[in-house]
Amino acid sequence: MMAAREIPTDTNPFGVNAGGYNDLAYSQACDRLLLAGFDPVVREAAMQSLQGSFGRDLPALPLYQAPRWVAYQPDLCGVRVGSLPASALWNIENYSRTNSCP
Repeated sequence: MMAAREIPTDTNPFGVNAGGYNDLAYSQACDRLLLAGFDPVVREAAMQSLQGSFGRDLPALPLYQAPRWVAYQPDLCGVRVGSLPASALWNIENYSRTNSCP
């Protein structure tokens, strides 16, 4: 996330907000998202706020989206590929083997 608390400093040298984006509404939406737990209404509202701030300010411009694909056996069910998970194993607890996947 590009929350203000993630700006690298002497006390936080590992912050991931290297560009120094600092917007109070965006940082508050990041906090709401992190604390929302599994409440879909709160998560959706926070994500809409984040996307609105990001789209308005454009603190970063993604120029390249890595392709996402996974090769697996046809009898392995539950494999879901998305653009956000860092690994295809993010939902491994849902994997199963059967002769016909839904």
